[in-house]
Amino acid sequence: MENKVNANALIEQLIALEYAIRQSIAVREDQEDDADASHLDTAKSYGITVTDDMTGGISKGDLLNAVQTELRKLQTNTRDAANPASGDA
Repeated sequence: MENKVNANALIEQLIALEYAIRQSIAVREDQEDDADASHLDTAKSYGITVTDDMTGGISKGDLLNAVQTELRKLQTNTRDAANPASGDA
């Protein structure tokens, strides 16, 4: 039960981070701007790491993609743990 609570709390935190990153991207071109240091630090605290791209910086789009990937993976794992028979077909 505690793992489920921890997973749900992490999902909520990742959703909040995803929202904050999205808010920093006013237009599509902003995705290529360097990610905010606070967003990078928050992602890092959740175990999400992003490597520098060819331009030498981590873009908002790259960070958003990494957060969304981790969020979807966590949501899938949490759902599968709650319904173990769903994976067996």
